[in-house]
Amino acid sequence: MKRMRSIHSQIVGAITLIAVAGIGFIGLFSIKMIEKNAILNKVEDASFVARLIRHQTRPSASSFPAKVLDIVKETDIRDLLITDATGRVLLKDGSVERPRGRLMLVDEGVKVYMEGGGILMGVGEMLYVEVAPARGTKRVLFTMPLTAIKKEVKRTWWFLLFYIVLDAVIITVVGVYFLRRIVVDPLKRLEAAATRIAGGRLEERVNTEGVEEVKALATSFNTMAERIEEEIRRLNRVNRELATTQEELLRTRTLASLGRLAAGIAHEVGNPLGAVQGYLDILKKGVDNPEERQEILERTIREIERIDSLIKDFLSLSRPPAKNNPPVDVNTVLEDALSFLKHHREFKDIEVNCRLKQGLSRVIIDESRLRQVFINLLLNAAESMNGSGTVEITTGERIERHTRPLGSRRKGDPVFLPDTEERRFVYISIRDSGCGIDREDVDRIFEPFFTTKECGKGTGLGLFIARDIIKAHGGDITVESVKGEGTTFTIHLPAEGKHTTGGKPDSEDTRG
Repeated sequence: MKRMRSIHSQIVGAITLIAVAGIGFIGLFSIKMIEKNAILNKVEDASFVARLIRHQTRPSASSFPAKVLDIVKETDIRDLLITDATGRVLLKDGSVERPRGRLMLVDEGVKVYMEGGGILMGVGEMLYVEVAPARGTKRVLFTMPLTAIKKEVKRTWWFLLFYIVLDAVIITVVGVYFLRRIVVDPLKRLEAAATRIAGGRLEERVNTEGVEEVKALATSFNTMAERIEEEIRRLNRVNRELATTQEELLRTRTLASLGRLAAGIAHEVGNPLGAVQGYLDILKKGVDNPEERQEILERTIREIERIDSLIKDFLSLSRPPAKNNPPVDVNTVLEDALSFLKHHREFKDIEVNCRLKQGLSRVIIDESRLRQVFINLLLNAAESMNGSGTVEITTGERIERHTRPLGSRRKGDPVFLPDTEERRFVYISIRDSGCGIDREDVDRIFEPFFTTKECGKGTGLGLFIARDIIKAHGGDITVESVKGEGTTFTIHLPAEGKHTTGGKPDSEDTRG
């Protein structure tokens, strides 16, 4: 892309060009006038010499050759040819035969020609002067060189060139000085102020002194800066209010969910609690058979553990997410979860294949709650395979770019490419080779107390809590399942600080 020149360099170039062109034109015009006057003076001198020679060659003149030669010596005549009325050569000095060049002067039988030169070529090489014969007189033809004029014009050329350069330098230096003082320096101050404002110093203002145009521009800039500062403060205030409102809404939603859960838990706890009460009544009445008493105690313990599991899940859901969580490495949390499950009885015959992207961006989330989500999903995968099968875990990053539409433009405004908003996500995919989920149940698996497990083996809160944890941290969790082939859960979490604008409106997927 061609680099745009600054306004300073463009104006300096324009001033220099105008100065050189203007002074050069004046100098060229002066040179041409000097050339013209010098040639005319030379032509007049030649005409005078021609008339003088013609006077000396009249029939009544005696000893004309000697007088003519004296005239030749006293002037700068180079070649000379004198003939009588019949064309007989009376005197010849040089090789001149006939006049050459263009006619410059006709005056009383005297014709002056100039060889070479012109408007663009400058001074010619030679003047040819012809004295036409009058009755009883002789014809005279001689030449006069223009060497002296050419030397004088050349000296004038160098003199003017020196002053053209000198004047151009003076005009440019003075012009640049006033340009910097009046235009460039105020514009640079505006640019510096704009940069500081863009860097967050919203209180920055510029000096409004200077010429009227610059003063008006500075005033408009300060007005714009004040409005931007006011608008940004308003937006910050609105953002804080929105964040507070969002937090309150999330809390309200959580409390509403807890209300629904409380009703469900009351029902879920009621069943095992009633069973425990019945078992205790039996024990209270007395059981003589030790084996029967042991079986009743084991059943009582299982029901109490079921109640304990429900209460723990409920407390985990009601606990609000911690603020200012440090960045977390997803791969490390996954490895911790797998290490924890390595000796679990459900994972004894499970083959785990991991494709973890190295150098993965970190995410902002409560590490313990993310580990809870992974353990929950991995245990669900193991249970769906009845303790035998394959689990594939993949991590990577995905970039989403959304084109932001351009507003309406005025006619003649430059066209810019649409700006794009870029967001980077870390994703975790957990795929099992289990029995899969029925199509009609896929949309319900995140509902509280919904479970496809056998009675007594699940509370139906695990996936609900997992989704709530991911949603609370700005992420999302999706599921894809085919009955008899397996299930894939995919978690997306926003990467730390990966929110930019610009670039091409496309998407990108990076995997390990």
